[in-house]
Amino acid sequence: MFPVVLKSSDKSDRVLFAKENLNVRSEVWLEAIACDELNLCYNENGTPKWSVHFGGRTPVNSITLKTWSCLSKSGCIIEEIKEKFDSAAYEQLLDKHVSKIGCDIQPRFFLQDNFPVHLAPRIDHWFTNNKSFILLRLPKNSPDLMPLCLLHEVLVSELNKQEVVFSVNFSIDLNRCLQSICQSQIESLLLEMPTTLKYIIEHNGELRKL
Repeated sequence: MFPVVLKSSDKSDRVLFAKENLNVRSEVWLEAIACDELNLCYNENGTPKWSVHFGGRTPVNSITLKTWSCLSKSGCIIEEIKEKFDSAAYEQLLDKHVSKIGCDIQPRFFLQDNFPVHLAPRIDHWFTNNKSFILLRLPKNSPDLMPLCLLHEVLVSELNKQEVVFSVNFSIDLNRCLQSICQSQIESLLLEMPTTLKYIIEHNGELRKL
């Protein structure tokens, strides 16, 4: 789990979020979609060579790939961010990948954090116009509530296990590692939500270590 220091206000927000969503059924969480950005870092002299980092801090002397990920029970998509990542770029990714996962029966939860790009008016407008999704903003400093955080750790472990090096063919190697993560692992990350919410309430907002 990524190192996080929780303030008392963070814990309060986490408990409130958990109480508001505690009664959501497991099958609803299984249909949820989660999106997030991260830095995949490669250090030729590091052990392990691959690591994952959120935010602006990355290891010294490492090659950093800025990426965007989308997780659903159908699988995971990771796309490299090659240009400036603003609300327009985010909207394009939503149109390209997320709009195709719309549910005909009932709206799906869409999980995202409070990264400023996610809070832009044009993104709120996108969700207003796309009725297939219920936007669910996660509380600050809550990697245990973001299924992608755990999946990224699994992915990095797989990259190091397969001794993948950074090269012009990296996207092929990345997708191969993604495919090696079984569907049941992805589904289990989504199905952990009720247990995590209960833990947060019972432990006054503390992080659940998975």
